[in-house]
Amino acid sequence: MPRDEAAEPADPALSCTVPEAPEQTSGRGSEYPTEARNMMDIAVAAFSCDITRVMSLQLSYAFSHILHSWLGHTSDHHTMSHDGQDRRRELQEIDAWYSEQIAYLLGRLDSVSEGDGTLLDNTLVVVGRELGSTAHRMERVPFVMAGGARGALKTGRYLDVDGQDHAKLLVSIAQLMGLETSSIGNRKPDSGPLSGLV
Repeated sequence: MPRDEAAEPADPALSCTVPEAPEQTSGRGSEYPTEARNMMDIAVAAFSCDITRVMSLQLSYAFSHILHSWLGHTSDHHTMSHDGQDRRRELQEIDAWYSEQIAYLLGRLDSVSEGDGTLLDNTLVVVGRELGSTAHRMERVPFVMAGGARGALKTGRYLDVDGQDHAKLLVSIAQLMGLETSSIGNRKPDSGPLSGLV
């Protein structure tokens, strides 16, 4: 959002609570849910203390070999998406689990008071995935934009923007934050913003 007096956040001292350091985990797959929650808690603390205003949080990666054992799965995520079996139930369970993690993050942001609203009211959370299907297609990639973005974005809508380049969404987000740009990346230079978003 543009940095002017109206867009300045509330005094971080009002909402800044430094959390206890999380317990160290072994890095084994079964501890992945705890590690994900720890990272989200750190993100919320960093925002509430105004340590940063922009953050990327990647919960998995393209060739995810995470074994979602806590969901009762016996094959890792990437293997299940390509083993030729009907894995729709398991893959939907994984998508639902990730959605629950995002809901947790949004709830934590909404629990932090900032002046007349909450940290979620003053934040834009963009949730996406790198592909539109397990066939490695780039089309129809779903994005969710959550949070009030300090009033810079009309919320509560579903937009069908099929065919528009993903770079346009990123340009729109950059412009919402007050950056003067019409291009991100080099796949489609000067793509401009996403039509219909603002």
